[in-house]
Amino acid sequence: MIQKETLESLINAYMEQQEQHYELIDLHISADNGIVVSIDSAEYVDVDFCADLNRYIQEHLDREAEDYSLEVGSVGLTDPFKTRMQYDKHLGDPVDVLTKDGKKLKGTLVNTDDEAFEVETEVLVQEEGKKRKTKQMQTLRFAYGDVKSVRYDLKV
Repeated sequence: MIQKETLESLINAYMEQQEQHYELIDLHISADNGIVVSIDSAEYVDVDFCADLNRYIQEHLDREAEDYSLEVGSVGLTDPFKTRMQYDKHLGDPVDVLTKDGKKLKGTLVNTDDEAFEVETEVLVQEEGKKRKTKQMQTLRFAYGDVKSVRYDLKV
């Protein structure tokens, strides 16, 4: 079976040679050596780059030793964010957040740092002396590990 660590090193070595910064977001190798490589960039992912990376990987893997299938592509617009670069890329964009306790919220990604990100969203607040809750904008801070997923919100 093709080793994930070997393939990661191969991919990262190729991406380090590029003028544009790319990141390996996901690498999956199935039991039957089906390889799926997902990459992203703070700018854009060129389809020619994906084709070049595909050829580079094929040149460095021996099909005679182990047969495999290979798919190289960019992450989808609705795929969850996995790296800090993806959060930074979407600053100011609408996002959907699913917390670990199952709460869903929509808002705007307004800040990121090494430990957490912040989303500005509407929340219902019970104000003192009022019977009904009112909607107010609040900025909520989440540690990256405290959410199940954060995705770009296409529905806005």
